Amino acid sequence: MYPSPQNPLKKREDLASPEVRLQMLKIALEDRHPKIKLCLDELQLPTPSYTHQTIEHLQQKYPELNFTLILGDDSLRSLHRWKNYTNIVQQVKLMVYPRRNNITDPQYPSIFPIIKLMRH
Repeated sequence: MYPSPQNPLKKREDLASPEVRLQMLKIALEDRHPKIKLCLDELQLPTPSYTHQTIEHLQQKYPELNFTLILGDDSLRSLHRWKNYTNIVQQVKLMVYPRRNNITDPQYPSIFPIIKLMRH
């Protein structure tokens, strides 16, 4: 897991600082998920932060690993606006956490291969 320093699709003032998000991740992972590692690489990459660049960086750095992109269903709704989104869905598995009513909402673009849905 990694804290994103700046989502280009969101206003900076709407986001917690990278330091606060890093602290939230540390608390969330603390002694609970030993297989999930905190990665600070994205904080060193240029901003704005583009997911496809982070994925490429991580795949080059850790070629032996398979990555899964975990995102909320609210992010899935705007995935078609992400830079190089078609590469993202080809490079990694997607795991979507439903934050709203129903992940099968017809508003979701049908081209996204949702690999696994998380449950509350």
